[in-house]
Amino acid sequence: MLKRILLVLLLALAGSPAWAQGSTINPNIPASGSPLSSAVIRNQFAAAIADINGLMSQFMGATAPANPLQFQSWCDTHVQPFNCSYWDGSTWVTYGMLDPVAHTFTPSGGLGTPLLAANNLSDIVSVASARSNLGLGPFATQTSPCTSSQGCAGTVTGALKADGAGNVAAAAAADLSNGTTGSGAVVLATSPTLSSPVVGTQTALDNSTKAASTAYVTGAIATAITASGQILYNYLGGCGLSNDGTNPNTTLDIAACQATDSTNTSFIVGPAITKLMKTQGGTSCTSAFVAGNGNCGMTSTINVDTGYTVFAGMCSGSYDVWFDADPAGSHKPGCFTSYRHIGTIRISNLVTNIPSFFTIGDRTYLTTPEEICSCAATTSRSTQGFGIQGVMAILRVYDTDSAAANNTVVQPTYETDAAPSVNASPGITLRATASGVGTAQELEILTDASGNIAYRSSTTTATLNIVLRGWLDTKGRP
Repeated sequence: MLKRILLVLLLALAGSPAWAQGSTINPNIPASGSPLSSAVIRNQFAAAIADINGLMSQFMGATAPANPLQFQSWCDTHVQPFNCSYWDGSTWVTYGMLDPVAHTFTPSGGLGTPLLAANNLSDIVSVASARSNLGLGPFATQTSPCTSSQGCAGTVTGALKADGAGNVAAAAAADLSNGTTGSGAVVLATSPTLSSPVVGTQTALDNSTKAASTAYVTGAIATAITASGQILYNYLGGCGLSNDGTNPNTTLDIAACQATDSTNTSFIVGPAITKLMKTQGGTSCTSAFVAGNGNCGMTSTINVDTGYTVFAGMCSGSYDVWFDADPAGSHKPGCFTSYRHIGTIRISNLVTNIPSFFTIGDRTYLTTPEEICSCAATTSRSTQGFGIQGVMAILRVYDTDSAAANNTVVQPTYETDAAPSVNASPGITLRATASGVGTAQELEILTDASGNIAYRSSTTTATLNIVLRGWLDTKGRP
């Protein structure tokens, strides 16, 4: 049964219609009715494989296939690039060249002559042949110089114009007009004289790209924000205070500042600036404000145990800073038209120097906390001042009693005065549990308009030590 199936397959491959005349399979082997042998079958299979490989490889080889069929292809491999052709029934017609090195294929020209892969037509003997291969007509005969009979208008020099029909001629001055009115003629032989543009100051809120002779400075920024009406209520950015690096006891450094003024109607912008609180070197600073960086910022005589509010604002149109013993700024120099509170500085109770300090946000901390008093606490309310008004005093307090246990309350002055109580208002802050046994606490208490806080004990033999560590200043914000 298997032999019959194999025989049918071979006969199918070896049939002899017109399309199989180029096949290497012999349809007469084995003869009809003869016994099958493995050698014959293997030979016929080998022939079939050769035919299939030939179809797949386009019968490539150094010599043309014998007995080709019409439309059969062949790639000549005897020289590179390979010349690939079709059999048209009587001859091989080249249809292109395959370059196995450059990995390119170049189709033939219209007359069957292949073009080079570089497409430069260098293998064509003349331009006429190249144009012919590309299917293009010949050039018209032309003499030099070009004549009017050849569609040329003669030699043209200078500026050119076109008439819309492909003709080019010399342009006259009138031809260069853009249609606008004016006087004077166009001189083609010389370059025009350029005048320097007239420029001015870039105005606030002007976002155009015109030239400007002056920069859009910080004062203009402040004016622009004010004019736009986009004021951020109570805004304060930067404006930090610090001891001067060179003269820390006399000079205050103020960082670059951007802030809404105290009325929330205008914007203040300024660079970093330094101002004196007391005389430094040859620069006098007693009680007279002097505008400008590095000059005196005081508006009154500097005193010990006193707080000074720092104000920033616009002085005669320029950014500046002054120090005022009144948190409301009642000693404001006359040049300031807009201003705001940006911080507080306290002069110690010993010498008229700026103490060493640092800031974190709205909090100011003294590098060396200052003992304000060792106060005798009695059963009546007493007050203690710090010289800094309307800030949250950051305190460290210690209570002791020489005779008995006691309760002590430390409170802002606005609270109702009452004896300290464990189980009733106003409560207690500190409790000495026995004679000679002290107790300590850290507090934050709001000072009043005079810079005071209040305290009261349950005995007449108590002693209250108050140490100032720093203060929290909201800087004019509610």
